[in-house]
Amino acid sequence: MASEIRVNTFKNRSGLGTVSINDSGASFSGVVTATSGFSGDLTGNVAGNVTGNVTGNVTGNATGLSGSPTLTGITSISTTNLTVNGNAYPNAGPLSNRNIIINGAMQVAQRGTGPVTAVDNSNEGYLTVDRFDQRTTSGWGSTRTLSVQQSTTAPTGFSNSYHINVNATDATDAGLSYIRHRIEGQDIVNSGWDQTDPSSELTLSFYVRADHTATYCVTVLSDDTANHSFVHEYTIAAANTWQRVSFQIPGVSSLTIANDNGNGFEIRWMLGVASSLNLAPTADVWNTSTFGHATSNQDNFYDTLGNDLWITGIQLEVGSVATPFEHRSYGDQLAKCQRYFQQLSNCELVGSKNTLTRMRISGKLITEMRIPPTVTRTNTSLGFQDVGSTQTSTNTTAAQATTQGVRYMAFDIAGFSNLADRSYGGADSHGNGAVFNCDAEL
Repeated sequence: MASEIRVNTFKNRSGLGTVSINDSGASFSGVVTATSGFSGDLTGNVAGNVTGNVTGNVTGNATGLSGSPTLTGITSISTTNLTVNGNAYPNAGPLSNRNIIINGAMQVAQRGTGPVTAVDNSNEGYLTVDRFDQRTTSGWGSTRTLSVQQSTTAPTGFSNSYHINVNATDATDAGLSYIRHRIEGQDIVNSGWDQTDPSSELTLSFYVRADHTATYCVTVLSDDTANHSFVHEYTIAAANTWQRVSFQIPGVSSLTIANDNGNGFEIRWMLGVASSLNLAPTADVWNTSTFGHATSNQDNFYDTLGNDLWITGIQLEVGSVATPFEHRSYGDQLAKCQRYFQQLSNCELVGSKNTLTRMRISGKLITEMRIPPTVTRTNTSLGFQDVGSTQTSTNTTAAQATTQGVRYMAFDIAGFSNLADRSYGGADSHGNGAVFNCDAEL
């Protein structure tokens, strides 16, 4: 006949270790050492050190891992937010080429670094930093002006930012003013984001700094869907301090984005919005009945002469986690920017005689552009190598209509003399740098 002893508790004589036994199992306190292994299920909280091998399923939180622990046999990790070495890890989308924004670190400025004065209806659009344009609608005319430039004021890890400064103030409650970035529809549709599913999200993040405190709004919209806008408020809480702003943009069933090279997704950093144009949107949800530009908390950036604002490190990615900014090389970003804008110098052109005074000039574009570009002259001096001499023209307009494709351009220029029946090579010494701007911006 088997014997048994029934007890409720075992205690070490020092009182530091206790084994309590009840009908549902045993609980241990203090240091537990299994010299020949421990089998069965272990439930509840384990405080203190665990040494040796652990097999089976572990659920709950594991904190305080140190030394060189080895985790083997793990085929998947399921978590909403995973942080490695203090950095958020993506919970959706690819691990590289995550950033949908082009030139988010403000590295490329093909048109020049500035400063350039932006004035409504006379000088606005893409002025300095590539892929970011300055816009002001009617109602805020020449009384409100900004100085726009690529700046070297930047947070740690960055070299550049987009900088705006108020040249002239105006408290008029009219019109709109904003910084804008446009994205091709096909780049959004093929990003992995389901724009019609509220559980599928994009995350927008950026670094911002100002010499004042204020509340501003970011507005997201699509040209392919009328009366849809998503507005997020952010507050600059401390002057002259870089801060990172991030928020999520869910899908919405009524949102349509065309899978083409048109403007499918637009982000606006609002600087000023007339109260009549706010239309009282609710923040952080899609407004689908009326288009709201900003909440009623939006401040007027133009209210103080000399106001400064810097922005950089802009990232748009699939998923609900704002991961560290994805730094890309200058060459990588330049090539992407040249799909929308590029400059050709004289040495990148070839010419052939059309008439004694007109030359047919053609050139291969640096990279395929979004659409056949609009081409403008930036230098009146054209020089082409002849045998032992250089043929030049200072004509500023084409003698015949230009012909552009997404990979080439061709046109006639007059103003030459006694052209021979031969080909001519562009002479950069007479071109003086950039000669032709090729623009295919959204």
